Amino acid sequence: MVKFNQDPAYDKFVEFIRSNPDAAFPEIFLHEKPLGEFRPLSNDEYTVTEIEQLVPLSGEEQQAVLKWVKAEFSWLQSGAQPRESVDDPLGLGPAFHILLNEAKRVNVCLDVEKGSNFMKRAMESGSRVVFTDPYN
Repeated sequence: MVKFNQDPAYDKFVEFIRSNPDAAFPEIFLHEKPLGEFRPLSNDEYTVTEIEQLVPLSGEEQQAVLKWVKAEFSWLQSGAQPRESVDDPLGLGPAFHILLNEAKRVNVCLDVEKGSNFMKRAMESGSRVVFTDPYN
């Protein structure tokens, strides 16, 4: 799948996951900036990203992901430590916390409260939910 984009936050996500692979991140085969780095107040730059073929989540699957995300944010806002995997039926917890810390470091917002920012990887043993566009 090829994605043409004009989003510096997505660019930061792709650059991060290329050097920090995880089962909860998509596999990136190619990521290029034909016109160079993004410049302020310019609409000329764009990226071309070749990504593994993923499948959209059903409405029910999106609701399950968002339910977990909201519970995780609520848990973090309480000041508690990250929860154990028993509270993470989708296996997104470790990647979520990595993305949260990286978002702070590169000064972008974590944008995971939209079901469309997740997709799934088809596997022989079922499927695996992955983050696809978690920064804004």
